[in-house]
Amino acid sequence: MKDIDKFKEAEHIYHVTLKNNRSFEVVKNFIETIAAFYDDMISKYLEKMKEEGKIVDVPDAPLKRISAFLKLLPNEKLREYVEEYKMLRKCLISSYEVINEHRRNMKIIFRFDSNEIVITTKKLKEILIRAKEFKDLIKNYL
Repeated sequence: MKDIDKFKEAEHIYHVTLKNNRSFEVVKNFIETIAAFYDDMISKYLEKMKEEGKIVDVPDAPLKRISAFLKLLPNEKLREYVEEYKMLRKCLISSYEVINEHRRNMKIIFRFDSNEIVITTKKLKEILIRAKEFKDLIKNYL
């Protein structure tokens, strides 16, 4: 199960790698892994809907998969998690500023669409917890 492996990889990055190496690259890798986890779970759900005949095909592009998923949303609570996934994807392609790299209180400020998102170690833990909640919730529909 590739999706679970991605989640375990993200947990490992948070609990082991990030504790030993607080750098932008580690945080970026964590965000990429969580985004890939969300994408895998959404793709898996859409594959199930395809098998049930509710959709004709699973879109190749991530944003189109998100749109298809939102149309078939089995639970409104999942919408919050999808918004977080979209925010993480935007962080990966936006400009950023790193403050106190390699320090305990490292901050990364992502800027996009006149918005600013500050990522700290505490925020990364919240992202991991929310990804686990998403995993537990979506498993009921797979």
